[in-house]
Amino acid sequence: MQYLWISILIEVVVFRKKPHRMQLISASIVLVGTVLAGGIFNEAITLNIKGIGFGLLAAFCYALFLIASGRVGNDLPVLKKGALMITGSCMVTWIIFPPLFLFDGLFFDGLYKWGLMLALLGTVIPPLFFSFGMPRTGVSLGAILSAAELPVAVVSSSLILREDVQALQWIGVFLILSAIVLTNIKFGKTIDKLK
Repeated sequence: MQYLWISILIEVVVFRKKPHRMQLISASIVLVGTVLAGGIFNEAITLNIKGIGFGLLAAFCYALFLIASGRVGNDLPVLKKGALMITGSCMVTWIIFPPLFLFDGLFFDGLYKWGLMLALLGTVIPPLFFSFGMPRTGVSLGAILSAAELPVAVVSSSLILREDVQALQWIGVFLILSAIVLTNIKFGKTIDKLK
């Protein structure tokens, strides 16, 4: 969830857009909720500087994705904008991780079933929704709304995988969802922009 404060910081530094007080409060609540929902107090942790660096780099890239979703190509139809985002992401991914699975036989031995499902749910649908929603909500509010992914992951791990979720993790989920509701109550006028 580091992308949350990074996206707000980028908006302040690059676009000179000062966040609302409620957005800062909500972002702080989400970050506290993330620490709790992530379960970092449930086990001993050793810090890995390389891992922290890659995590912050990933958060920075996701923050750039959120900003691009909200500010670039807003004059394009949603499907076209989404298709361009997906194509660009695919090219960058294939440069970093060449698609060798297409040629080694694994793809047609059953990998395609999982690949198609993951592509649809993780690569196709989200950019389309971001292309539609981010120009309407703005980057800061959109980043706070996208924080709902961690509560979904925790609830799914409990219901689907039958993992043991501790009380502090449920408190974290509650805090994240509360911050999202708080932001939407305060900025309820945004709903009118979606219509």
